[in-house]
Amino acid sequence: MITGYRFGKIVIDGKPFTHDLILIGNEIKPDWWRTESHRLDIEDIRSVIEEAHPTILVLGAGKFGMMKVPEETKNWLTAQGVQLIVETTGKAVKIYNRLSETQNIVGAFHISC
Repeated sequence: MITGYRFGKIVIDGKPFTHDLILIGNEIKPDWWRTESHRLDIEDIRSVIEEAHPTILVLGAGKFGMMKVPEETKNWLTAQGVQLIVETTGKAVKIYNRLSETQNIVGAFHISC
């Protein structure tokens, strides 16, 4: 469970992280890098989606929502049967915590802007 978030820091079960990350159930994939910092391309998430087969991807797009998702990525996720939820990271953390109790979801969090 995500127990805290502020600009540049996310806390999971009491452990702080200062870089973007992905959550798959109880597994933490730290230091998540993308092809472009403020853009979510298919290649940035393909392996995670193919590994976890989630029904939902919750994307924390940064404190100010600066990360964008191109239509190509949205369409690919839909074709994989994955619902995409994009919110500012603060809102995404709350959604992730609520849905992770009952859903097979992946959370991807951009923790800065």
